[in-house]
This record gives sequence, structure tokens and C-alpha cells, in this order.
Amino acid sequence: MLSQDLSITTAVRLPSHAIYCKVLGERKTYVSCHIRVPDMDNRLPAIALDGRFYSFLKALKDADRALSAINRLGKGEDEVVLTLSKCGYALWVPEPQARFSPPKGDPRFSLKPAFGPTPCLFLSDARALAPCQIQVADLSKSVAGIQVANDLYSVFRVEPNAQTSIQIVGKLASRGDKTLLGRAKDGQYLIGVLEPTGILV
Repeated sequence: MLSQDLSITTAVRLPSHAIYCKVLGERKTYVSCHIRVPDMDNRLPAIALDGRFYSFLKALKDADRALSAINRLGKGEDEVVLTLSKCGYALWVPEPQARFSPPKGDPRFSLKPAFGPTPCLFLSDARALAPCQIQVADLSKSVAGIQVANDLYSVFRVEPNAQTSIQIVGKLASRGDKTLLGRAKDGQYLIGVLEPTGILV
């Protein structure tokens, strides 16, 4: 159950800095490429995913810093991508006006389509998470839940470690679950799974 020491208070609306992030743990789930954007002369390293281009923003070795960077981007972006590797994490931001820049030696080169997992909703503001009890269709007893705006999430796990939290939401998303990763006032991470048919009890 959701412990009382998480100090999460109720919010009515989804915070403006909330952001969706696709967590990609495997290289085969996206396509590396280069793009051109209107305000820059140089080609930019990028990835292509779900019909969108994302340019490389920064590399981060530490999971906590990666999550902090994602949450800061929530003030201006609608969705970002986090790729995982043995060296750490890479953060990519959307480039809606970008155009594909093929390799110089192969101007007819075309990209293969790539489709990523379901994005995870990242929230850094503990006030946006309202603890509750919900009833889900496949369980006889109610379970601990989180309400964010009009959506209900069952609490999958309370995790103190940022790296483990990222890995968990990545695995859940890869199997099609819509997830939430929020941080409570005590520093722990709450991992939730969207329950579209869930009912408040």
C-alpha cells in the first residue's frame, strides 16, 4: 500500500511542467540519423521515432540528474526521449520543423520507420499526485492508487533508486502499459500504471 509518509497532497489539474517521456532501453527501438533545422547551418545528430525527429540535447551519467533534466524540460516541451546505454543516458528533444539530412555519400538514403514504446508521464511536483484507493477489474480488493487530473493509476512500486525507477517504467512501457513516474517530498519515486477502467472507492 501507499505509505502515509510520502507527503503527497491533492492537485486538481495536471501541472504545466508535467512531461511525457519515451524511455528507450534498446538500440533497435529507434533510428539514428542527422537532421537540419531552420535556425542552424550545421546538421544535428538526431533520432527518428514514431514519425518525429528528436535532436540530441545532452548526455548524463547519473540517473537522478537525468530525471531532473527531464522535469526541467517539462516547462517547455510536450515530449522528450531518454535513451539508455552502458555509459548512462542521452536526452533528446523534439524538432517539429526538422527535415531529414541523408548521408553526404548517399543522398537517396531513406529512413526505416521506427516505433517506440508508450510514453511515461513524468511529474516532479508531489502536489500533483493524489493518493487514493481504486478498484480495478481483475482484482477483488481495492489497491493503492494515484489520481492525476482525471486519470487513475495503480501504485506499481515505491522505489528509492532513480536508475531502477527508469528501468522499471521502460520495461512496463515496452509491454504497452501507460505509466507514471512521480517524485514524493521524501525523495522516493512512485511508479504507477494507468487503470483506464479503475474506479475510486
